[in-house]
Amino acid sequence: MLWWLSVALASGSPMQGPPGMGGGPHQGPPDPSHMVDRAEEIGLPAATVDAMRQLVDQAEPGLEASRQECMAAHQALREAMDAGQREAAMAASSELAVAEEQARELRLGLELDLRSLLTPEQWDQLRPPRPPRGEGSDGERRRPPPR
Repeated sequence: MLWWLSVALASGSPMQGPPGMGGGPHQGPPDPSHMVDRAEEIGLPAATVDAMRQLVDQAEPGLEASRQECMAAHQALREAMDAGQREAAMAASSELAVAEEQARELRLGLELDLRSLLTPEQWDQLRPPRPPRGEGSDGERRRPPPR
């Protein structure tokens, strides 16, 4: 189960996309460049959009390095699992968890930096509305399958 979860998290399954990707429920935060595009679309002031773009451009090398670390850790886990090497798989799983946490912290820091440039009203406009827990984007109630 842990192996499947680690592979799913690192492989970009619908549960969580690769670091820096995503944008929908259960897919992680939106890609920062998409947030800048959205800021332009909703008509935020040009100076604000430019400041947002500068932050994203500054963060991109670190985000890309983080993506590469996650992919390498995921590959190491996959290889250890395919070879049936328990200790190597457990070590690779730990490395993957560390890489994912570092990626999450980078994205979170960037999102907070971006948010600091905006008023609460602008932030609300920028973030797409999320359906309540248990509901899909179409408003239909989602229930787990019967056991």
